[in-house]
Amino acid sequence: MASTDQSNYPHPFTVSVRCAYLLRTLSRENYRRVATLAPNVPAMQELYFAVPMAEAVLCTLNIRLDSSIVADLLKHSEANIIFVDQQLLQIAQGALSPVRIKKEIKRGSEIEKKRSFFGGFLNSVPPIRETYNIHEYENLLASGSSNFTIRWSKTEMDPISVNYISGTTSPFKGIVYNYRGAYLNTIATFIVCGMGPMTTYLWTVPMFHGNGWRFLWAMAALGGTNVCLRQKIYLKSEWDSLPLEERAELKARQGVQHLCIEKVEVRDIETTKRVPADGKTIGDIVLRWNTVMS
Repeated sequence: MASTDQSNYPHPFTVSVRCAYLLRTLSRENYRRVATLAPNVPAMQELYFAVPMAEAVLCTLNIRLDSSIVADLLKHSEANIIFVDQQLLQIAQGALSPVRIKKEIKRGSEIEKKRSFFGGFLNSVPPIRETYNIHEYENLLASGSSNFTIRWSKTEMDPISVNYISGTTSPFKGIVYNYRGAYLNTIATFIVCGMGPMTTYLWTVPMFHGNGWRFLWAMAALGGTNVCLRQKIYLKSEWDSLPLEERAELKARQGVQHLCIEKVEVRDIETTKRVPADGKTIGDIVLRWNTVMS
């Protein structure tokens, strides 16, 4: 993993195992949902493995949402654990104060050169500022055990994550993603993108978006290096002065053939019937296969 001052950190696998131990120890419910509110930071990779290792379900929240929507998503997902980055702590505090999810929230210190990614467990009694303890992520991990026995999923159709699409054209929508879909999409991702062993990947895709397009799992499978970027990269500035049609044409140049999608169609929004493949008729893109959602 590449980020600020990582030389003295334990191996990411060891960190994930310790974190999984803590998730099992600190949350004793039979069904765990672990939320994150963080930009592209190394600890996100650790959680992408720690959460499944603990037989829990990952819910990565969009960091561009406000407190009220984050609160709705936490309530809807029934998350009982949340990891929060320090730069988003204020949003998390606003979201958590009216929410009744269990345990206590933990936040971190101001040590930016560390992972600066914090997790915790919310008390059930508001207001939040009077009811939560403060813990730094690194210190929390130090108390974890690396002798933890990984809890494997019972079937490949078990949920691995809950993903949300929020507020674009309607209220938020959540989907459940399973182990089989994640596995197939991970393999397809590095095959389609031509990624080989020891690949170095620059994170411009948000890790919270569609499970980072499965690149976190793919990079681990390849033994690659993740270069993390906290801030979003906007498009090329020279495009801003172009006419609208040219900008739209440039932005539309995306999408690749995918090995694990059975069918792709464009359908009329009102009638749901297929539209002509003429490159002009507008409709909704619909996909079918077991990599889409459960």
